[in-house]
Amino acid sequence: MSNLIPPGQGIFGDKSDGDAVFDGTNPVVGFTGPTAAHIYTATRDVFFDNVLINGGVGAITVQMVGFRLFAFTSLTIEPTHTLSDDGAIGGQTKNDGFAAQPGTVGGGGDGGRRVTGANTNGNAGQNVFGALGGVGGKGGDSNAGIALLIGGPAGTVTAPDVKSSVPRFVPASILAQALGAGGTQFVSGGSGGGGGATSGTTSIGATGGGGGGVLVIAARFIRNSGAIHARGGDGGAGFGGDNNGSGGGGGGGGLVLISSNSVPVAGVDANGGAGGLGANVGSNPGLAGSVGLVIQVPTT
Repeated sequence: MSNLIPPGQGIFGDKSDGDAVFDGTNPVVGFTGPTAAHIYTATRDVFFDNVLINGGVGAITVQMVGFRLFAFTSLTIEPTHTLSDDGAIGGQTKNDGFAAQPGTVGGGGDGGRRVTGANTNGNAGQNVFGALGGVGGKGGDSNAGIALLIGGPAGTVTAPDVKSSVPRFVPASILAQALGAGGTQFVSGGSGGGGGATSGTTSIGATGGGGGGVLVIAARFIRNSGAIHARGGDGGAGFGGDNNGSGGGGGGGGLVLISSNSVPVAGVDANGGAGGLGANVGSNPGLAGSVGLVIQVPTT
């Protein structure tokens, strides 16, 4: 028997993945996990009927990492649980501060990489193009040594072509595309925060926070008692035996695109990440990333 979708409701997908319950214990089709920290990570676009994020194991996080979530009937997020596409938090290793990565939709920019050793300027955050998210924060300067060392600049944000229209209507809000005279362009999230500088021989100028990604949700009805966001990652804190490592800048906030009969949906944000602290008086904190963009498109 054919599973026909009523006219006008195809924007919410074909519910071919059935119902989904993210309870922090059991697997869900289209996702890896859950991890010991109750985190699910998408591996593709998913096409559910009803979605419930709720369980008694602690806070549950559903990470979309550049993929889209469709819910033909309903999406319910209970208190303390999260649906997100955030940039990673900066830190003191080369593996920190990566952006929310692109999948079938755009991502953000990586934070500026950490630096070590005396008299080293911070690295720049990664630029993003076709971006509707926020700008990352500059990395902290370090003036604890003989010379002033400069924190890395935030990545830049280049908006879609001026002839393009921002995705404030269906289907652009579901495709996460800007539509212009030259065709279509995928939109991106926030840029990466700059890395911190260091003036000490054993110090670390921290990695900047990663830029928030593009979170796309198409659900006929949404009840959100938890959190929905595409945030920039916080900048890492500076470190060092001689306390001269400066903090990384926060990542720029990303882009949230919601298409639903339930808009406006509360508890949604695209905040920038906080700047990381410096290790001492002569090492400075990074600056916070700026807020990205939330677009909620009514489908009735």
